[in-house]
Order: sequence, then structure tokens, then C-alpha cells
Amino acid sequence: FYLRSGDKTYQKEVSVLPYVPHRVQLVSPASPLLLVAGGEMTFTVKVLSQDGRGVGGVRVDWWWAREDGGEVDARNVIVPERSSTDGTVTAKFRLPTRVGNYTLQPLCPCWNLNTPSFRIQIEPANLERLIDLTSLPPVVHVNEEVIFTVRVEDLYGNPVGNQKIHIYAGKTKPLEKRMTVTTGMNGQAHFGLSFGEVGTWNVEASILFLKLSWTLPIEDG
Repeated sequence: FYLRSGDKTYQKEVSVLPYVPHRVQLVSPASPLLLVAGGEMTFTVKVLSQDGRGVGGVRVDWWWAREDGGEVDARNVIVPERSSTDGTVTAKFRLPTRVGNYTLQPLCPCWNLNTPSFRIQIEPANLERLIDLTSLPPVVHVNEEVIFTVRVEDLYGNPVGNQKIHIYAGKTKPLEKRMTVTTGMNGQAHFGLSFGEVGTWNVEASILFLKLSWTLPIEDG
């Protein structure tokens, strides 16, 4: 329609809806969800009238929230502004890169609707780093235990728990396998080694393609 103010005329676009929006239905995927950090996911909802008819032309906004109140770095990929003729809205997002629990809520800002939310748990992405957190003593003696600490992270810096790290030690290669340790929820694993002879010893920690190594001169105690 047109608005007139003095000698000026303004054109205003107005959407005429076939039905009154009453509720929003989550269509897919089924919630709750377990998804990988930084991936892409498509979400579909449907705007319905009171008698269950799809309502097209309704503006739908999307609101991400993290349960602990932290920042959300999700990104829009394909996000339509309004529902299609059958009331459906399908939006694609780049998922948050931090692990944790999130909600994604479709909102209809022009209508006072109570809308449900997708519940999403973000888990770590592919392993990227094996980090050395060990503080070696200045001198190590024969049969003295040395404690090593390592941490596994994904490509976004999230700690990765329940990962098996293989430990090897010896004076010459191939090194002898000593043990396998498992990371905790903080991505860290600790292990202790002692060395029964004087000389230069090599220690390795490995998981998949990731490896750490240490060289320790062992002195007579």
C-alpha cells in the first residue's frame, strides 16, 4: 500500500497471511542431537495455524544459546527469512566450535508464539594436537620415577577425552612399549616412568598420527 505525507508518497510492502500463525513445530532432525564441532547441519521447522495448516510468509528468526551462558560462534549458511507456502522453514548453519550443550530456537518476532527449541550437544571434532605439559626435573637418576603429562585437543582447541595414548621407552630404537593411558574429560593423561640404567633414554607418546618425544639423560643415583 501507499502512505502520503504532504507532497511525498511512500510505498510499503505488507505480507497478507492466509491463516493466523499459532505454533511452530520442530520437523527435523530429532532432538536431542549429538553433533560434531564446526560441522554443518540443516534444521527444519513448520509454522502452523491453530487447525494445523501450514502458514507461509511468516518471518522466522533463529536464536542460538549456550547453556552455560557463554558465547556462541555458530554461523548462518542458508537461512530463509520467511516460511514457504506450506509453512516450512529449512535453515543450514555452521555449528559452534566449542564443545558443550546448546539450544537453537526458531522465533516468530511478529507473533507472540511460544516456540520449542532444538537441544544440541556439541562434541569434539577431529584430533589435531598432542600437547606436552610435562615439567621434567633438571636431573633424573636411575630408578627415579618421572611423571609426564600430555593433552589431546581437536582442531578448535577443545580437550578430547577417552583417547588412548601409547607410551614407548628405550635407549635404542625400536622403543619398547611400556603402557597405554587414557585421557580424562579435560583431555589430559598422566603417566610415570622410571629408568633402570645410566645413559640416554628416549620416550615417546603417540596417538594415531600425533606424537611427542623426550630425551632424558639418566645419571647414577
